[in-house]
Amino acid sequence: KVIGLHQFGVSPAFQGRGLAKKAMLNILNQCKQTDAEYVVLQASVAGFPLYKKLGFQTSFAIENFRSSEN
Repeated sequence: KVIGLHQFGVSPAFQGRGLAKKAMLNILNQCKQTDAEYVVLQASVAGFPLYKKLGFQTSFAIENFRSSEN
């Protein structure tokens, strides 16, 4: 009943043209044709405003850590 959307993005060379919104609307329309109840994703800082406009709600924040040992 849950669809997970992972690793979605638009190349920087093509950003600012509304492509992400068009693609997301297409994906969400396809999701509506299933018996899923939820679509979940992890949003970047750059993608967050679009997802919020499309009706996604924050469930929790994920923190990323990187080792200083290389």
